[in-house]
Amino acid sequence: MDFNHISVIFQILTNTVVICTSLLFGFSFVNIKLKPIFKPLSFLSILVSLLAVLVSTGLSDAFSLLTIYFTLMVICLFVLSVPRKQTIIALLLALAFNLTVIQLFAYNVFNIGLLLSDVPDDPVIHISFAIFILLTNIFISINIYVKEPVLFPNRWFYSHTQYGSQRNKFSFQVFFLFFIFIAFDSFLFYTFAELHYFRLTYRIFIIGWMVIFSVMFLFFTKRLVLYHLERIDISIDKSYQKDILAFYQVIRSQRHDFNIHMNAIYGLLKVRKFKETESYIEEVVEEVKDINELLPLFHPAIGSVIFTYKEIALQKGIDLYVDIKDDLRKIPCGVYEMNKIIGNLLQNAIEAVDSGQVKLDITNESNVIVVRVTNKVDLTTIALEEMFQHGFTTKGTHEGIGLPAIQHILSKYNGVIYPEIENEDLTMVVRIPINQ
Repeated sequence: MDFNHISVIFQILTNTVVICTSLLFGFSFVNIKLKPIFKPLSFLSILVSLLAVLVSTGLSDAFSLLTIYFTLMVICLFVLSVPRKQTIIALLLALAFNLTVIQLFAYNVFNIGLLLSDVPDDPVIHISFAIFILLTNIFISINIYVKEPVLFPNRWFYSHTQYGSQRNKFSFQVFFLFFIFIAFDSFLFYTFAELHYFRLTYRIFIIGWMVIFSVMFLFFTKRLVLYHLERIDISIDKSYQKDILAFYQVIRSQRHDFNIHMNAIYGLLKVRKFKETESYIEEVVEEVKDINELLPLFHPAIGSVIFTYKEIALQKGIDLYVDIKDDLRKIPCGVYEMNKIIGNLLQNAIEAVDSGQVKLDITNESNVIVVRVTNKVDLTTIALEEMFQHGFTTKGTHEGIGLPAIQHILSKYNGVIYPEIENEDLTMVVRIPINQ
């Protein structure tokens, strides 16, 4: 086997690792868990690396690279169980990583070094540099796989109101980000395609400029994301305040009516109309039952969310039964996060049934907060192994991000979520340890 064959083998191997590293970089930055998709990404990297060798004879390096990532984007959109918005942004990030770090920095430095040193174009040197790129990218891949750095949190891609009335949409911010990365990648691609025609001094300038610009670009993009998330949190807080005020208004109204009810009951007892008194008391108890169920909760915001979902369920002819045995004063997570957990579980359960009952249980078992939401389910539509994947849903109008969002919150507090099935009842169980 001569050096040319060895060089081709190292080229395929290096391309595979570089492409895989760029994909891990892209998907990690859009907050997609890497472990479930690592194997398909590795397989796709090998496949497109082999294809690249076949098409490289008829295309320039730049257009060969563009073909690779366009092919990857098409395949990933159909093969991976990842939301399309995040897949598109992830592939644009992956292309930016390859163009910036590998092509315009590493290979550019290598070629400039060859030009300045007057070293002959020897296959051994290319193999040695390929090994350097290979080992460097393996190191980067391991770090990305272990640490999973995030630039765009998962919820940034979704415009939710508190109760899911506004579905996931390709919002203005994501559209803006999409075109920003298109423009950025277009500039990088043109620079890479024309690199050999630039003067040596300009090629050196590009190296420094790329490092500075990339760092600034990521910094300001991160600030944009944080600013957008802060606005979402402010909007949610305002929504919670309205719900809490409405919740208290109901309580104040019931307290105001209390004297009226007491006078009515006293009048009925005075004239010894005991059956009428019993009926009247039953009506009063039924009226205040919903609020009384929620009064044990320590945080009014949580009570207001559950009360709102009771109203939503009632509109569908569904009875939302609530059993609270813990007031949630010791929750390790934030009130907003607990509301997101309970709200997503209740929303999924209410959407899954057309009539009947949904049950919410909140307990404390050995210093572990346990939330259970139970509803009837058609077992033929349930695939337990797919429930926690992004996009999974049994409803055509729902994008299926609730359970992965809950799982993401619980991962920060050593919590777990899992399903239990008994007869035709599906129970989603959330367990959050209080002591961290």
